[in-house]
Amino acid sequence: MKIYFKFFIFPVTRFLCFLVYIRICNETVIKWEEIDELSRRSLKRLIEVVAEEEKGKEGRIVEKIVEEMLESGNVAAEKERRGCYDYRKGFRAIHRAGLRRQLWRVSAVACVLCLALGGFWQFIRTQEKMKPMEILPRKGQVVLKLSDGKTVALNGEKHVNLQEGRREIQAGNNTVDYTVGISDADSGELRYNVLSIPNGGEYSVILSDGTRVYLNAASELRYPVAFVGEVREVYLKGEAYFDVAKDAVHPFVVKVEGMDVKVLGTRFNINTCRVDGVYETTLLEGKVTVSDGKDLDVTLKPDEQLRMKDGKFKVCKVDARQYIAWVNGKFYFVKESLEEIAAQLERWYDVQFFFTRDTLKQEKFTGVVLRDYTVEEILAIIEKTTNVRFVVNGSTITVR
Repeated sequence: MKIYFKFFIFPVTRFLCFLVYIRICNETVIKWEEIDELSRRSLKRLIEVVAEEEKGKEGRIVEKIVEEMLESGNVAAEKERRGCYDYRKGFRAIHRAGLRRQLWRVSAVACVLCLALGGFWQFIRTQEKMKPMEILPRKGQVVLKLSDGKTVALNGEKHVNLQEGRREIQAGNNTVDYTVGISDADSGELRYNVLSIPNGGEYSVILSDGTRVYLNAASELRYPVAFVGEVREVYLKGEAYFDVAKDAVHPFVVKVEGMDVKVLGTRFNINTCRVDGVYETTLLEGKVTVSDGKDLDVTLKPDEQLRMKDGKFKVCKVDARQYIAWVNGKFYFVKESLEEIAAQLERWYDVQFFFTRDTLKQEKFTGVVLRDYTVEEILAIIEKTTNVRFVVNGSTITVR
């Protein structure tokens, strides 16, 4: 019984009031006889609906109530009482009251919307503040140390013109170039410069003979402003890729940690940054000879790699492209230990890894990822193919 009053009688009554309101707004004259007739028709229709839906006792009860309402004379009495009123004036008052109510409703809704939008905006601002900062490659400051001890900060794309004796030096576009200007060779004087690359940095240098050297993060190269004498010698710490200008008369020698790599004209990579203490020399093109001045004297062919540790060495057949992928903006891992991967990421992103168990260091991963990824993106890739999990807290990464 209550259901019909809730879902039929009350809505019908509201609908009738709505019709009256619409008629008032349109300034149409409505007589109480019309309202009486409209009410009767609506209530009779309600009886029909109830009769169709309820064939039992509840339907008869509703029908009886409605008939009593129609026959009680309440509507007629109300009609007679209202007849003495100026219904137009009353309708205008109702209309004004309705407009005021509508205005209050609109104002209330507007206030609620403003509060909601303000709260939502504050929530977004809070979430942005709470969102962990993504760790991108750290573009540290590359430093060039001149022969007189002065240092010059090299800022990527910014162009800088320098002078070393009679040699003009140009820096810009992540390269410092010594092939311009006049050579100091005739004077017989060796002037050394030192190019230092921090964590997250990369830079290249074009030496006076046209040799180009690409330096990886956390690396350093000491070299003459202009080569003098029969041998072209440079000194390396870290990792570098060499594209040596051919000169059959003047061999090119890279001195690195008690080891000499001698070439005439070739392309190769030297890496002394591995955490396991292994020095790698990988040949892409030409021929190189690796010696330590004692027992080691090995000649490498293309796609061969010499691995040296504690005076012991081994020559392996490799895909040399894997070891110069960093020059092309990629990390290239083939069954690489997580310890070595962490070391490379530390140099590139300037972060620190902490292993909760030593056994995690020997987990292996194979994959190629771009070096401009965030560290979180790379860690997520590693997690999908290994049994480790990473927790990033600022610049500290915990391996579990």
